Amino acid sequence: MANAAKRRWVVTGAGGQLGLCLAARLRDDPANTLAGAFDHRALDIADAAALRRALSGLPGGPPDVVANAAAMTHVDRCEAEP
Repeated sequence: MANAAKRRWVVTGAGGQLGLCLAARLRDDPANTLAGAFDHRALDIADAAALRRALSGLPGGPPDVVANAAAMTHVDRCEAEP
């Protein structure tokens, strides 16, 4: 991607296995910029207002890509709390 602008990424669920790996790859990728990485304590993705604030408050402006790696993986709890 010669002379192409870097894509700015935000990763949600950055405290989990997939989010951690994706954020690490983006940090090391010269073609991309990790503009933000949020775990569940930093951002409740079910709160639309919080999500808007987080994305609009990033230094450098809004991201080009949001990768949502947030997930609830405790199967028994998911069944009990749909």
